[in-house]
Amino acid sequence: MKAFFKAREGLQTGADSLASLRASFMTALVVQIKSLPAFGASDATALSDVLKDSPYGVEGTAKIVATIDARLGEASSAKPSQKAAKSNSQFLKQVWNFPTQPDWDILFNKKKSFAIKMSVVVERLNLVGCTHPDEQTLKWILAMLLLTHYEELPSAKVIYDKLLDLKDVVESERKQFPHEHLQVFPASPDQLPKAIYDYAYGASPPVAKEFDGISAIGDNCIPLRKNSKLLKRKKSDPDANVTWWDMKRLIKEEREKPQPHLVPPMGTDRSMIASSTGFKRSFESLDSCRPSCDPTLPRDSEERDLYTEYQAKLQQLRNGKVDGHLAALKREPMKAESPLEQPSPAAGLPINLSKRADGSLVLTPKARSFGEATKAAKREAEVGATAEAEVGATPGAGEDPLDEYAAAALNAFKQRNGKKKAAAAAKAKNARAKGKAKGGAACKKRPACKSQVKEDVDKKDIKKAMPKVPADGSSPNPVRYRGGVIYSSLATKAFRVLTTSRDKYSEKREKWQAAKPTKQAWTKAVKHIDDARKAE
Repeated sequence: MKAFFKAREGLQTGADSLASLRASFMTALVVQIKSLPAFGASDATALSDVLKDSPYGVEGTAKIVATIDARLGEASSAKPSQKAAKSNSQFLKQVWNFPTQPDWDILFNKKKSFAIKMSVVVERLNLVGCTHPDEQTLKWILAMLLLTHYEELPSAKVIYDKLLDLKDVVESERKQFPHEHLQVFPASPDQLPKAIYDYAYGASPPVAKEFDGISAIGDNCIPLRKNSKLLKRKKSDPDANVTWWDMKRLIKEEREKPQPHLVPPMGTDRSMIASSTGFKRSFESLDSCRPSCDPTLPRDSEERDLYTEYQAKLQQLRNGKVDGHLAALKREPMKAESPLEQPSPAAGLPINLSKRADGSLVLTPKARSFGEATKAAKREAEVGATAEAEVGATPGAGEDPLDEYAAAALNAFKQRNGKKKAAAAAKAKNARAKGKAKGGAACKKRPACKSQVKEDVDKKDIKKAMPKVPADGSSPNPVRYRGGVIYSSLATKAFRVLTTSRDKYSEKREKWQAAKPTKQAWTKAVKHIDDARKAE
């Protein structure tokens, strides 16, 4: 800057233009000093050294120095009221109420990585002064990130690794905060001190989001320490196989718990509502849960009263219809055990329709007389004869005949299908004739053979039993040893060791570090089986 003004002094541009240029540069520097989030004594010292040979003139340099002194005065006056945050002692649970809309756009973007999303959340917490979040705060941050990033919850091991990554991000991206550090943060950023709110949300306001089931995930699915029971669960443990869909099902069941749906409005006859709806709960308990017992109720008190009165009258009308129907049944009672002969269309049997003493209906077949049985047999014979006649009739006899074009098309299809079948049969016959002419039958697939596994090798001979690669390039035979088996994989150039035979979960691998098996890799492979036997 000094070189620039020195070079301009020799040009014939006018003194006024050079002075205005100095003033604009001085004003820009003052604005930058005022906008710095943190300004300490070291910063003031560096600026003072530069201003000793200032190109801004006496008046401009004086304004810059005054701005530096004012910033130092603000910092010194704010120090007594500030409380530095202790290590990992700040608590903020409702993390999902603090991000802005640009933050949410990144968090819900499936193309963004998990690390980028962690940095966005940590940056937002740094702006509100949560630079040393405690363990519970990290838990809720991670629960929110899991819901925004994954469609299916990962394993406990993956979640614990994400928690360690989150701690590293907090440590690496921690920034100096110019205001007082809060130890416990409010549920909403609107309740923050005005200075902190203005510092954190100068350009974009916070946007709160709701996540169903975030409490269940935070309390039950996130291991906070390496000795957590979630990390020690075995596959045989039924709780270890709980999937993300199971968690969603539990959340849905929790939300669908039955709730009372009717609250008596102010000024409504409570005796009428109680008699028409059959409520057994006291009105005192209903009044106590008025704001939250029914989420469908309107928030406006007048609309809620009208809606509740409508529900009461509707229920009263329905009860009246039921009472009228029961009264009609009482006026015309059905005689007990009154037989009503009904023909059965399926079996041709007459049935009895009767009513028990408890009001239930009973259907029982009625016994046939000799004459009825004879008539039924004749009807069945007639039906059978008719069915046989229909089966033996010419297809399409009772239908309209086809026109000449449709008949011609049908015959063409039949001929084409016949030609195709004849051609396929001739082709198969020629293939068989060629096979016989060559003097051999059709080739058969080579039968699968079991791998030739040697018998268990003694411990004294195991070092000499290292397999060698055959000349034809095939895989060597496996070697059995002390209840385990060692395979040689040419594709991966490694020994594949099952410390317990036929137990794929006991597999170990030892690389050859060469194109052929080496003694060093063989010794390590054998040691895996020896160690497994010692552990037993």
